[in-house]
Parts: sequence; structure tokens; C-alpha cells
Amino acid sequence: MAIVGFQKSFIYAQLDFPEPVRLGSSRRSAVRWVEAEVLAWCEKLISRRSTAAKRVPSLSQL
Repeated sequence: MAIVGFQKSFIYAQLDFPEPVRLGSSRRSAVRWVEAEVLAWCEKLISRRSTAAKRVPSLSQL
């Protein structure tokens, strides 16, 4: 959560966010995420933003 800056409830609502790893066998066990998967998810968001920005016309093109 520190990497992405979102609350846990927001993270769970994101369907494409990596699945957590449960640290015990109980339903109430703590969970953590694999750092490499979270960083890849962040990179995917950044690339989407970059792609979307290229599709939006600039003021000079209007």
C-alpha cells in the first residue's frame, strides 16, 4: 500500500490489481503483495496514461 498510496479497500476494488499472498491458513491471516507484481501494475497504469495522452488532441490541433 505504501508503493501505490491507496487504501486497502480501494486496492481490493481494482479488478486488475495483483492478488495478495495470504501469510497464514486462516481467513483472518495478514496478506501482502509481491512487490514486482505491484510495480508491474503501476507501470501498466503509467503506460495507459501515456497512451491516452497521445490520443487527446492538444490545443494547437483544435
